[in-house]
Amino acid sequence: MRLLVVEDSERLAHLVTAGLTKAGYDVDACATTSDARAALERVRYAAMVLDLGLPDGDGRQVLREMRERGDATPVVILTARNSTAERVEGLREGADVAKALSHREASVLELLMQRHGRVVPKRYLEEQLFGKSDEQGGPNAVEVYVYRLRQQLEEWGAQVAIHTVRGVGYLIPKRADDKVLR
Repeated sequence: MRLLVVEDSERLAHLVTAGLTKAGYDVDACATTSDARAALERVRYAAMVLDLGLPDGDGRQVLREMRERGDATPVVILTARNSTAERVEGLREGADVAKALSHREASVLELLMQRHGRVVPKRYLEEQLFGKSDEQGGPNAVEVYVYRLRQQLEEWGAQVAIHTVRGVGYLIPKRADDKVLR
């Protein structure tokens, strides 16, 4: 299956594209609405991952145009915008799935994906999520975000899992069959 990833963050586009490629998909990526429109004119994609905040416009306009011309390609919106109103608007525009993660859940997933195959210490995740501020979110905040991520990954049928390395942190193995020492 051929997928299109429309994401202007080079780092996030690389992570998503690498993950989908590793899962066996052929992936094209672009970073603007104009490039997305051109790609959609040339290729019939099985699905699209679409960022909303693009440098030359809003990804919702691309989605709206697709639906207006009868293009029923499944679209998953990937965005930092996480208000309920934004999610509802995306669904109204024609998004097929609202795989909504909170900002902090998305941050944890990104941090784990950046270091896949290596243990990410819990303390490091806490520092990245909360900084050095007094806003610590409680002693189990990271565990709560990881728990929610695991639920979402399972619900989505993802071929990746987050492993706990007791007393140290968390790990996304390089391969699904990698053994984790606990």
